[in-house]
Parts: sequence; C-alpha cells; structure tokens
Amino acid sequence: MNAIPLNTEEKALSVVAVSSVQDAAAMWMEVVLNSSHAWYRHTHHLAEFHRCVAEDKQLNELSFFIKKDDQIIGLAPLLAIKSSAGYLELSYNGSPTPWPCFIDEYQKDIKDLEDFTFSYIEKLCSDHDIERSIFGLNSPKLSHGLHKQSVHNVTNAHHYIDASFKSHLVHVDDESPARIRASYRRNIRKFSKKYEAQSYTGLAVTDEIEDIYFKLHVKDAGGQFRSRESYTKMADLARNNEAAFIVAREKETSKVVGVLVIATFKNAAYDSSVSIDPDYHQDYISHILKMEALRFLNEHKIEHYELGQIFDQPSMGFIPDRKQKSISFFKEGFARGNEKTSYVTERYFSEQSLKSKIEQTEKNLLTYFKL
Repeated sequence: MNAIPLNTEEKALSVVAVSSVQDAAAMWMEVVLNSSHAWYRHTHHLAEFHRCVAEDKQLNELSFFIKKDDQIIGLAPLLAIKSSAGYLELSYNGSPTPWPCFIDEYQKDIKDLEDFTFSYIEKLCSDHDIERSIFGLNSPKLSHGLHKQSVHNVTNAHHYIDASFKSHLVHVDDESPARIRASYRRNIRKFSKKYEAQSYTGLAVTDEIEDIYFKLHVKDAGGQFRSRESYTKMADLARNNEAAFIVAREKETSKVVGVLVIATFKNAAYDSSVSIDPDYHQDYISHILKMEALRFLNEHKIEHYELGQIFDQPSMGFIPDRKQKSISFFKEGFARGNEKTSYVTERYFSEQSLKSKIEQTEKNLLTYFKL
C-alpha cells in the first residue's frame, strides 16, 4: 500500500487491491453509484464479463480502491491483458478501461486524486511490464465540464494522447419514433406485420433466452469466439437490471430472429451487442429491434440512448471500412444528427507497442491512399 500527502492538511491517500477487501463487490458498487464519473462500464458485473472474455489473454487483475484516511473514496477498475499485437496492455479487451471514479463529495480534490491515481497506475505498468494503457470517460450526462477537465489534466500531466471520438445519440421521449428516418419508419411498418419484438430484464431473462442469444450470436458471427460462460455474464447484467434484452420473433413460428442487448444504468442506455439471424437480414430486423428499444427506454424514463462511435469519414488516425460506415449510417437514421463526446486517452510505455501502432496506422494510410 502506498500513501502520499493530499493537501496542506496532510490527509493521506493510499491504495488497496480490490481482491484484498472484504465484500469488495458491494464496496465497488457503492463507489460507482455515488460517482458522477461512473456509468455502465464501471459496474462490477461488466468487469466480471470482461474478466471472463479475457481469461485466455494472460489476464492479470489489478483493480484497486483509493482510500483517504482509511476511508474508501474511489475505484480504479484495471485489467492487464495480452493485446492482439502480443504485448500486455490495460484495457477492457481492447476497448478503453473505465476512468478511475471517486465519490462525488470528494470532487473538490479531483485533480489531486487523479494525479495520485494515475501516478500509481504508471507504477503498476512498470512493475507488471505493461506496454500500453487506454482509458475512457463516458458518463450518462450529455455534457459535464468536470469530465472534460479531468481528461485534459491527465492527458497533459501524465503524458497521454487524446483519442476521443463522437458517438451517435438518441434523445428518448414520446416523439422519438417520429424522428426516425422516413424510410426506416416505412420498413418498420411493413415488417411489423411479420415480426414482433419484446424486451426482457431482471428475472424475465431466463436461461432459455440466454441460450437463444448465445446460439444466435454464434450463428451471426460465423463461429464461437469467446467462452460460453461470457454469455451468462452478459445475461447476468440484464438479470441485475443493468441491461435489457430486446428479442425479435417471427409471429407465425415464434422463431427468434434477432437479439439486441442494451446497457441501462443511471437513466441512460448504450448499445452493447446485436445479433441477427443471417437468414433474415433482408427483413430489417435491426430496425424492429431499435423501435422496441425506444419504446422500452421511454417507458422506463431513460432519457438518453447512445448508439456507438460515429464512422462518417477517414482521419489520419483511423480509416473506417465499408461495414463500419454502413453501421454508422444505420445508426444516424435514429440519432438524426445528435451526438456526444466519448473521452478517451492512451499512453504507450514501450517502443515496441508504439511502433506496432504506428506501423498499423501507416499500413492503413498506404492502403487508403493506394500508395
């Protein structure tokens, strides 16, 4: 355990590994529920899902609590995993690690708290030969000056690089269906005669629904690329009311033809996973699922629904492929120009990891420019 002075009152900060704390899961959620920096990616159940997915990637659990005078006031969820390039990184299976979060009553000290936490993370990276770290701060609030300032401070003070992006966003209310792209509304009306969708959460997410989702996901993906247990972990999110399963069926046969999983936490939602039976892609099942999702979210007074990153044009850092552009176009039919910033910042701790990134970027640019 490390400790340093926090301020002139010499109140000390320290860290303690989550694995060494009794009732750690409950304490984890106590911090998450009382921090405006924390959203669905910070929950203990989602961490369990990512641990399960990463079980064959040289997983090292490094999550820790931050304490002030022996009182737990913050959380840093950390997983060290083997990246696709072969080196160890701090990430949630390639996606950003949730930003360290602190109970709101300590927000006045946020800069000191984050400086302490990221300094300790740097030490962990050195101790465990971790070569890259990536963090994301994406909250249920549309705009929060403290979040932007946090990322700015850490990026500059701790030698990170900004990698933030824009996401499609739907404002959910009674008028949401009327704002959908006109052609989508026509397709939904047409195919709703043949298909219907229903939402499941809590105890309604049965073992049968879980197994249907698993089999459909494997069929849509063309193979099983993560453990069967990881699908149970995903279903557990919904069973604990941190997600909802939207299930589309053919009316005549009751056959399940599509499943959409959306995270639902702190009055906001996020698209997590979707699987469509390849035999039914032509019948606009995704449109029907999205319409039911909007109905469910509005019924539960969930005001904001984030659909994921906008892939509308190439940049020096990223070249979206045709599929990504197509998905983004589809999502824009529901977002209709609304967007929000997802803050991301990353750091490379080795020449190998940085060169790997640069080489891949160079390869993508050469292909794009046809050089």
